[in-house]
Amino acid sequence: MPIVAFKDTLTGLRVDLSYNVLSGLRTARLVSDLCLRYPPLRPLVLILKHILSVRDANDTFTGGFGSFLITLVALSVIQSRLRACKDATLPAAAQSALSARLAAASAPPAVAAGVPPASRLQLLWNTVSLGELLL
Repeated sequence: MPIVAFKDTLTGLRVDLSYNVLSGLRTARLVSDLCLRYPPLRPLVLILKHILSVRDANDTFTGGFGSFLITLVALSVIQSRLRACKDATLPAAAQSALSARLAAASAPPAVAAGVPPASRLQLLWNTVSLGELLL
């Protein structure tokens, strides 16, 4: 895969640019969609990328972690924490509220009539903060 690597002189940001490869566009679309579906994903990925950058562990050429791998790891953490929250033993009132929010977030449009898809997911994220996902 042809890649041009450079460092921006104004910002100091390192950039890897691939060309003549369509998978990059599909991957970018996928990551964008995942960030919309899981709002904590973007800040978590940015935090992880910064931590790895400070430790010079963010360059795949030298054995570090690339952006897509970091995104997949962060997504896995978020999804596993959501499953843990869903399966947790909560007081009856809290369990009922969480179940209703999870159902509204994952319900097909016909079931959640009148609630736009983005709002259904936002109902779920109102119950789980980024800090709770990392614990």
